[in-house]
Amino acid sequence: MISKTINIISSLILLPSLLASCAFLQETQQPAPPQSEAQSPEIARATETTGVIPTDTQAVINTVVPTATPDINDPWYGVDPSGQQIVFWHIYSDEREQALAAIVNDFNSSNPYGIQVTVSNQGSYVDIFNKMLEGIGTPDVPDILIAFQNQAAIYQLNDGLVDLTTLVASPLWGFSADDISTFYSGPWSQDVFPVLGGQRLGVPFYRSVDVIYYNVDWLQKLGYNTPPATPDAFAEASCAAASSPYEPELAGETTGTLFFSDASRLASWVFALGGDIFDLDSQQFSLNGDIAKGSLNFQRDLIARGCAQQSLDWDYDTEQFIQGKVLMIQASSNLISYFAELQSADRLSFRWAAAAYPHLTPDPVSNSYGPSLSISKNTPERELAAFLFLKHLVSPESQARWAQASGTLPVRSGLDSALADWFGEHPAYATAYNLMANTKSEPALPGYDFIRAEIETSVSAVLEGGDVSAIMDALNIKAGEIIASQAQP
Repeated sequence: MISKTINIISSLILLPSLLASCAFLQETQQPAPPQSEAQSPEIARATETTGVIPTDTQAVINTVVPTATPDINDPWYGVDPSGQQIVFWHIYSDEREQALAAIVNDFNSSNPYGIQVTVSNQGSYVDIFNKMLEGIGTPDVPDILIAFQNQAAIYQLNDGLVDLTTLVASPLWGFSADDISTFYSGPWSQDVFPVLGGQRLGVPFYRSVDVIYYNVDWLQKLGYNTPPATPDAFAEASCAAASSPYEPELAGETTGTLFFSDASRLASWVFALGGDIFDLDSQQFSLNGDIAKGSLNFQRDLIARGCAQQSLDWDYDTEQFIQGKVLMIQASSNLISYFAELQSADRLSFRWAAAAYPHLTPDPVSNSYGPSLSISKNTPERELAAFLFLKHLVSPESQARWAQASGTLPVRSGLDSALADWFGEHPAYATAYNLMANTKSEPALPGYDFIRAEIETSVSAVLEGGDVSAIMDALNIKAGEIIASQAQP
């Protein structure tokens, strides 16, 4: 076991509680390369006309094959992944675990190298994080694992992960240019770490986006046919709802919206208004920028006018919405499946829908987040075998299957046909999926979880009436200090 720095030990001790607060938030002979999936006219025609990949081409999709002819300058040229036994750490249960098992079985039975993947449920993201910190540099870590970006950055401070740059770019084994073009640019770029020399420490597996959930019936009762698309329209609808409850018996108990002090909520508003909270070029936070402070002034003003309230916690928003006491809430797209279940069980007395945040940009810019797939350092043969399994996990077919089983969003475009029936049954998913085309993400930095905690404290103080400029200036300084303290492994 390698020695850990004070910063990493601090992460081990404190991160479980921090991650738990955003857990909502929440895969010897080189064969000749066949025609790629993207170029297969049989597959293209079948999915365009039916939305279902035919069974006679399923083996083609499941078979992981080189993407081009060998290049002797490729560092992965000559590496043979045949017969490798690799382990994948995950956290999924119930339907998700069953879907993952099916995807793994497809890979194990069809890949031409005899690679066999064993999956191991580790309980939670926090459990994986703690076990990785304890096991880096030993045989106790998995070959492939799910990790949030800030976690991957901490692992790499101790040289625990493979920089996937050369694997992704490998002419023989990597992703083709056409493949890469189908990944949404926001998630695809999120796993490249400028603070770590531009290393790619993962490939996105799935994502969620922040959305506005609204009571369709109540909104129409107030005279609106569409959800508010601008901050002014959002404020107007919120104030109308505060003075006109959905149900008369709820008079005095309703409000237009709820504002929670979570870091992701702040980032979502800033992105929607055309700003950012961290500049990659300067490596500086802008939590005290005009847009960040403006968004908080907007929220505090609505609270002061009686058109909104400060949220107590994650569950409070959801419960108030279900009871018809709030017109709109801001939350993760992960809640879509929950609301759909309530609706199907007749436990909601109104129609509901999802929409983008009110925005000042030409098109909505949404906050996306979610785990990626990282590979632990091992022998080149095991690393390559793990990468081939990773490619299978993010293949279009696997992405479509996983989306329907998990309720999360694919990270690749072009799945509209494959998911047409699913979107027809769950229109809110189609809304969220379409938002994936234009997203930003919170910074993938070692120590960002500690900054998240500081943001929540500061935003809460602002919403309670504190001085916006003084609080956010102090927060921005504190965020810079935290990142500096994490800089040295």
